[in-house]
Amino acid sequence: MPTNVVLIGDRKLCNQETMLAFCRMEQSFLAAHPWTDTAKAVWVRTWQRVASGKTGLERGGIRQSQRNAQIGRKSHSVSGCAKWNKRCWTSRSKKRIACVGWFSWSSRKAEQDAKHRQRALEEAEQALQRIARLLGRYDYTHRSLIQSRIDQALKKAHAQAYFHVT
Repeated sequence: MPTNVVLIGDRKLCNQETMLAFCRMEQSFLAAHPWTDTAKAVWVRTWQRVASGKTGLERGGIRQSQRNAQIGRKSHSVSGCAKWNKRCWTSRSKKRIACVGWFSWSSRKAEQDAKHRQRALEEAEQALQRIARLLGRYDYTHRSLIQSRIDQALKKAHAQAYFHVT
């Protein structure tokens, strides 16, 4: 196999057995890492380092989408990457393997996420206000039913992550 080959895959490629096999063969690969609790913790630490100025966000560039260029809109997307290094142990040979990871950030994706979050919060707030008006009436007298209606409303609004109801 040529030495300049990089295998590219999706999140399913990023499982420990496959990654270790590629590393043993010294095969370069690129894949999206599953968004696990460990990956989230590494992201939080990396973003804290970027925010505190200990490491920089490498500029990915400013670009305008083809669609925006066609309609004459002056909207641009700014992107960047933060790098993290990790040492992994192979299970059999106990050899250390260097892994390099990149977190990417896009201003357009951040704006999109903020809009979705805002819409979810507004829909959930309306649903919760409706439930609050119905408390003590009709079926809204039993705790378990009220809780299930709240859970349904938050799920429908895609806002479960933003509310903790007690």
